[in-house]
Amino acid sequence: MLKMSFLISIKDCLRPKQDGRERGQTAMYSLLVAITIFALFMLPVGEAFSNAQAFYSKLETQNRLSDIAGAITNAYTANTKLVESQTGAVLVLPLGTMSPVAPQVLSGGTRMCLSNSATLAPLATYTNLSTSIVYKDGYGKPMCFLISSQLSTTTSGQTIYYHNIAIISAGRDGSIAPSTALTASGALVTGGDDQGRLIDGSSINSGQMTITLARMNALVSALQSYFYGRYQSNSNRDPSLDYFTNASDTVGIIPDTGGVPILATNANLLAALGLSGQALQDGWGNVFTFDNSSSLVRNPSNLNGVAYTNAPFTSQICTTLPGGQSLCLSALGSY
Repeated sequence: MLKMSFLISIKDCLRPKQDGRERGQTAMYSLLVAITIFALFMLPVGEAFSNAQAFYSKLETQNRLSDIAGAITNAYTANTKLVESQTGAVLVLPLGTMSPVAPQVLSGGTRMCLSNSATLAPLATYTNLSTSIVYKDGYGKPMCFLISSQLSTTTSGQTIYYHNIAIISAGRDGSIAPSTALTASGALVTGGDDQGRLIDGSSINSGQMTITLARMNALVSALQSYFYGRYQSNSNRDPSLDYFTNASDTVGIIPDTGGVPILATNANLLAALGLSGQALQDGWGNVFTFDNSSSLVRNPSNLNGVAYTNAPFTSQICTTLPGGQSLCLSALGSY
């Protein structure tokens, strides 16, 4: 209907008139009507375009947040011990250190994020996004990156250290809400139309700790079975031998560690225990250490005296957790 009226008005504008004044007035009136009708006709079109653009920008922001969150998660997981070597609000990675980018209050009260292409440079090997866009949301605005100071939690009786990282978009209005923040406890709170993602270091490290303990317990169990099997295969059934080391069990295939812990990969454990794959690594990809002859385990050459040189003999599997604390489990030899 609007289209028909618009065309009729245009036609009236062009229709010849006998009187010049009348023709000019009529033409002007018809043109004004046509322009008005055209403007009314375009209103819903413009609104529909604006809504479509806003929807696309919001969707693109969500995708960008997910991509960056995935990159940070992978970088954090692969370099957890390096990250947790620092207690401050930074994310230390092999390619550099990420520092927080908090909202800055500009004139007029707008709270803007002032990140740039260098902000996420340490993530270069973990994301396929171009450096020219990786720090921007779907609206083309720089995002904020907040990092907690080192926090701690307890998993399976072990203290876990971690950092939380938040990525925040100001949303369609382009301003970070005053209530948006990464709290002291590491929780992400968003206000207004802000969008955000939280990388929860405690979940990552608790999961890796569960894997670590499972592998350590499996390794200890396998060592104890090896010890008992070696004893049973000895025709003399000699209970004075330490079957954790071929310094005592001379036909065994686990070498003596020479009074110090050594990498488990150098102790022939995969062949000796029938293991494979990542059995000798903790949840963070670091190789366990193995000890069968230092003063920390019961063995025939223990320097702490006779009380530590007699059965039951032990060996030990250890690793260093993020934050620097040591975790060790002992295998006990039985006859």
